[in-house]
Amino acid sequence: MIALTLKWLFALLLVVSAAVCWADVHQAHTHGQAKITAVYELGELVLALDSPAANFLGFEHPPESSHDKRALAQVSAALATPEGILSLTPSCTLTSSKLEMPFSSMPARNHENTEYQHRDNTHDKHHEVHNGLHPENASHSSGHQDIHVTYHWQCGEISQIQIQLTVFERYAGLAKIDAQWIGFGTQGVSILNQKHPILVLSP
Repeated sequence: MIALTLKWLFALLLVVSAAVCWADVHQAHTHGQAKITAVYELGELVLALDSPAANFLGFEHPPESSHDKRALAQVSAALATPEGILSLTPSCTLTSSKLEMPFSSMPARNHENTEYQHRDNTHDKHHEVHNGLHPENASHSSGHQDIHVTYHWQCGEISQIQIQLTVFERYAGLAKIDAQWIGFGTQGVSILNQKHPILVLSP
């Protein structure tokens, strides 16, 4: 039952993400901006963040200096778990996460609760399928690089979820996040920034 629910949640998340990306294709890969898609259903929450790499790393070229390599390692570690960018109220139990970072030579590592997938966006074996959901990624050949991360929690039956983003405080390159969510029998959109960093999912 849980497996079927999870597959349904991810399928719905992909559909919503594809619709958002299709609508925003002409404004895709805008530095300073990112997208969040969240779905809550039957006690489970899935959240996906898509952002130009420059918002977090400060660059989109292959890291050459020790400063660049250190920034890549620090951002990878921070995004590997949601605590690096947000907090939830009420608290939920993280069951899995998936991080796709550009430029990293580290192989994918599977852990009990977390799957880390570090890869070069220009050589990802799933690149072709991913571009179908994210048309803007076809521009990788022009030097654009993106970060994609998905978190999945078990929350139980609750009446609302508050997601407070701390990412604006930590990464000056990120100014705005366009958020779209589905849950509690309804859906909504929000524009998040440093002054308004809280996304609320409620009936």
